Amino acid sequence: MCTGPCAGPLGLMPLLILKMAYEGPVHGYQIIEKVKGMTLGEYVPKTGAVYTTLRRMERRGLLVSEWDSEGRRIYRITESGILALREGLRVLEARKEILEELLEFYEKVWGDDGDSGD
Repeated sequence: MCTGPCAGPLGLMPLLILKMAYEGPVHGYQIIEKVKGMTLGEYVPKTGAVYTTLRRMERRGLLVSEWDSEGRRIYRITESGILALREGLRVLEARKEILEELLEFYEKVWGDDGDSGD
């Protein structure tokens, strides 16, 4: 497990990966498809970014991996990963009101018309 500077807070993508790995083994393409589905295709993470994040998380001790019979690297959450997920979600919960206010502002000002507000 990583302690010190590399044990800082996690972003949304690592938290989503940990949540998915908590629910069961996960591989990179599965993560990409999940995000694509969640955003209705508006955001599709780059393959390289997802795999770099997975390797970084594995180096931090949050995930472990092994190759499956189909040649895919499968990731599983570790105890450290569970602790990081729990703490990361706690932090998000504490900041939820900020996010809700920003989203309400977006909806009020721009709605879903996609206009820049000019």
